[in-house]
Amino acid sequence: MGLMRFLHLSLCLLGAAQGVVAAQVSYEQDLRQGVDRALSMALAAAVSDQALEVPPALRLDMVEGILSGVSLAENGLAARFAFDGERLKSLVEDLGGHAFTGLERPILVWMVEHSERESVLVGSNALSMFASHLGAAAEGLGYKLMFPLLDLEDVQKVSVEGVLSHQDAILALASQRYAPDYFLACAVEEGSEGVIFKWNLYDKGGKRLGGADLRGNSAEIARGGAQDIARSINAAEGPRLEANAGGAQALGPGQGCLRLKFANVMSLDDFLGLRAQLVTYGYGRNARIVGYAQDGVVVEIPTEGDAVGLTSTLEQSAAFEKVGDYFFSCRKSSGLPKDQLPSMGPRDPQRVSSSLAMHKAVAVAAEFQR
Repeated sequence: MGLMRFLHLSLCLLGAAQGVVAAQVSYEQDLRQGVDRALSMALAAAVSDQALEVPPALRLDMVEGILSGVSLAENGLAARFAFDGERLKSLVEDLGGHAFTGLERPILVWMVEHSERESVLVGSNALSMFASHLGAAAEGLGYKLMFPLLDLEDVQKVSVEGVLSHQDAILALASQRYAPDYFLACAVEEGSEGVIFKWNLYDKGGKRLGGADLRGNSAEIARGGAQDIARSINAAEGPRLEANAGGAQALGPGQGCLRLKFANVMSLDDFLGLRAQLVTYGYGRNARIVGYAQDGVVVEIPTEGDAVGLTSTLEQSAAFEKVGDYFFSCRKSSGLPKDQLPSMGPRDPQRVSSSLAMHKAVAVAAEFQR
């Protein structure tokens, strides 16, 4: 029964392979317990690698449409199952999980590798086996890692001690030449129990976003580490994407900005006062109103800084009262502007008025009299 299933899958996929070649992920499994079990284990591994949460129970029939290739190992005791990467992500979403959507820019990695003899920085021209495993696992999840050149400019700024002692500001400065959105500071050591992998993820400004201490088999730790890093990135990227995609009423961090709602902004003078107040905190010089609601105005504040820092400052300020998440009320307001000239009347210095030059008016009157 298992052999027939294997042959059926192979023949079906041979025809499908004539089409467009899509991005694939593949997993090798032992066939000695049967093709069904091997395929189930391969599917479970594939979904687990793509999902940022523990996947729900899987069924064998879920492979339909996502399995893109099957091949036997040379010894005939194992099979390699290939899955379509995009369809696999769709399956994860359909199951209620959350697939990592990837990153456009690579993550810069400052990695120190320990051995019995020395501790060294890992550069792009001499990747270790673990660095290669970590890079492959990351790429399978939709993001890439890049390692520094470790040329004279790098080694003058970054040292083994600098990475191990969490000199975050120095690492952030040294990372600027590579223009990453995120960088990783990590240490790897091989011991009797396998690999010890300690990592911390930072945004480009040096703010720590996550970290872990993992121990075990090199390939498994590389895969698990890549997943954990993806979770940290997803937690950082999620609010930004939500704010950017949510329209003018969306609040919270966006790409290069922070959107807050302010109540009790009743006039232009109120908004200018609000912006002046934000400037005193180091924000808001180019703040602008991007949305209106019955309970307040949505103000977009350009910043690459920490959203928590600004909101915490506003919470402690005597000028504002917190109403909700990313929602504040200005304690002082000039109120609604009053109508200074409620009716029409003779011209005076306060009225906006317009008049024709006298000779033009006379000429027009004369033309009508003809």
